[in-house]
Amino acid sequence: MKKKKSNLVRATFPKVRRYTKDGKDYYHILARSKKLGINEHATRASKTEALEYAEEIANRVALGESMTKDEQRLFMHYREQFKKFNTEIERVLAEKLTRLQTNDDDGEQKIILTSVAIKEYEKEKVTKKFDDYRDATIREIKGTAKAILEQWGNLPLFRVKESAIETFIETRKSKNGGPPTKVTKRNWKVRISAFFNWCISKKYCEANPTARLRYKSRPGDPQIIPIEDVRLLLKTAEENPRYKGLINYLAIGFFAGVRPDELRRLQWSNIRIQGDQPTLFVPSAIAKVGASRSVAIYDTLLRFLKKYEKEPIRGPNFNKLFADVRMKAGYAVKGQPGKKWVADGMRHTYASMHVAKYRNEEELATQMGNSVEVIRNHYKKTLDPLVAEEFWKIVPIEQKIDGDGGAKKIATETKNEEKPTEDKEINGNNPIQELQR
Repeated sequence: MKKKKSNLVRATFPKVRRYTKDGKDYYHILARSKKLGINEHATRASKTEALEYAEEIANRVALGESMTKDEQRLFMHYREQFKKFNTEIERVLAEKLTRLQTNDDDGEQKIILTSVAIKEYEKEKVTKKFDDYRDATIREIKGTAKAILEQWGNLPLFRVKESAIETFIETRKSKNGGPPTKVTKRNWKVRISAFFNWCISKKYCEANPTARLRYKSRPGDPQIIPIEDVRLLLKTAEENPRYKGLINYLAIGFFAGVRPDELRRLQWSNIRIQGDQPTLFVPSAIAKVGASRSVAIYDTLLRFLKKYEKEPIRGPNFNKLFADVRMKAGYAVKGQPGKKWVADGMRHTYASMHVAKYRNEEELATQMGNSVEVIRNHYKKTLDPLVAEEFWKIVPIEQKIDGDGGAKKIATETKNEEKPTEDKEINGNNPIQELQR
């Protein structure tokens, strides 16, 4: 008995079979596979054409030519991710397609990759608003974005869990390279929380995974510059012509409490020292929180600004000269041993001396651009009022304060300077104006 001849022309995927219709041969190409996600078939009148088309399908499937490079990358990524949960990507896609076909997908939470969200967050916060932030704030945002991208960039946002964030925070290092302090942990929590709050505002996720994390640190006394160091720093800058470009910077920092980054961009055009209400104006463009404010110019600061109004607020070669002056006052600079200089030390000193003398935290908070709570927890150090009295009596080296609080000239006065009249009191302890509202 003769064996029946097979009509299978191509046995490998996709298969090709010959069939006869109306006395004529045709060739059917069948490419159907759930595993490969393909369901395609076609008919050709020529065996050669059928085999060529079958080969084309095979190559397309093998090389992934039907997908873009981004599609291939996403497919490979999610295929591996779903394997971890013993779930095939075909099943997930099929369920998604069913929801779409039955209009069951409305209101479903968007699945956004953390890498996509964090890049958009960084771009919006830094690139679009570059002029609104201090350099330190920009560095902090970029550092946060880099850390989040490295830790959870390949995960969807909803997969970033509280436990993972807590582990990450607990393994951060403090500034000195040691284990994280409570302040370090709290700062990282705040930074990551800000990102997820932004994601919620964009409807990229529904909850903030840091919401239940608590890293409270007990506020300690802020570090201030001792009054003898304040005098020495100003005296050094005044006596050496090389350091004249530092005097106004030091005076405004100590006697107006302007932030270092704000002071760096402050211009003389923002300062009014003439008239009954001398005022230092911090415009929104340079203010940390983006809100402008007026700062009272007290008698102490007024004397320095009037005497050195021809000097810049930050002179040429500022960083090197400022380091030199600090080193002369005994502070550690570039490997030289000494006391630690605190970046906000002048601002802390101003706040502490202000409260010790004037007992008005609300007014101080307005001038410093902070809340009263921040002033109490982070800036104010309880001081002896007598120390504050001495602080507010610091004046340029050609002047001194007499026992009645008035200013007198000493032997180094110049001929062009006007001597105060007997009935004109200059009180170094009282503000000469109220805040300009």
